[in-house]
Amino acid sequence: MEAAPDEQLLISLVEFSEQYSWTHDFENVKFFTDDLWQHVPPEWQAPLLELPLDDLKQLPIGFCKEEWPSSLKAFVRDASRLCVSRDASHFGPDPPLIGSETAAEHYIGAHGMRQKKIHEV
Repeated sequence: MEAAPDEQLLISLVEFSEQYSWTHDFENVKFFTDDLWQHVPPEWQAPLLELPLDDLKQLPIGFCKEEWPSSLKAFVRDASRLCVSRDASHFGPDPPLIGSETAAEHYIGAHGMRQKKIHEV
């Protein structure tokens, strides 16, 4: 039996998260204090260090260079493909204000959260 599209997406997200756990399984400040750069594959390090800031900011939307290692291009491509949309157009021309009851109703992660917690998030 074939998985439903939402189920397949979830499976892909879990697999991606497990495969690249070294990219997120730490406190942000520990990246520098615990030398977590060592976990970045060696073939990725030079291409990433050489990127100008404007190009670096484009990584989340799938920016790649032809000369990059195939593993880095696959990571960027998969991360971009699995990214949750940042498009708020489904709210219409007047999106709800953050922290409002209406915004909380539309926030998919708010299920089971109290209003105070939603406001914190």
